[in-house]
Amino acid sequence: MSTDEAKTSAGRSRATRLLMAGLAVAVVAGAGVWWSLRDQSEPGTKLPAGEQARLATAVAPILEAGLPDARYSRLACAVKILGTEPADAANTQVVTTAYVWSLCRSLGQPVISESGLPAVVHLGTPTRVEAPDQPTLSSDIGMLFPKRLQDAARDDGSYADELNAAVEERARQLS
Repeated sequence: MSTDEAKTSAGRSRATRLLMAGLAVAVVAGAGVWWSLRDQSEPGTKLPAGEQARLATAVAPILEAGLPDARYSRLACAVKILGTEPADAANTQVVTTAYVWSLCRSLGQPVISESGLPAVVHLGTPTRVEAPDQPTLSSDIGMLFPKRLQDAARDDGSYADELNAAVEERARQLS
């Protein structure tokens, strides 16, 4: 191999290494940008923990009075806040709508029944509750919940432990 060929080969090898290093940096940078933006794609779906607790405390009695089951028995409800309107609400004072997953238990009945479902609680005057019907649950979620919260509204399993303990406490408060 001549000196010129060796230089050309070394130059290509160096260029290839630089290109590969550049691609690696670009991939890592792109992944970093994606990672930082992924949580921003659903802004405001979670209030700070203290504000979520205040909102959940305010929403539970509205659900207890506004769900269809409330016509037939007293209810104790616990809620998981999934999101709010406005989506970027930083405190409960500006929230006009709460999107929740609820677990409600009948009180004062010989047989205790529980039901868990997503619900939309409008906090205006008067307050209003919208909940999907069981036969059309999935399509109702699509109509009632903004797209950014529909997956959370369909996922009831991950909230069970948290809501079971909370509904127990709420039932004790109301008894």
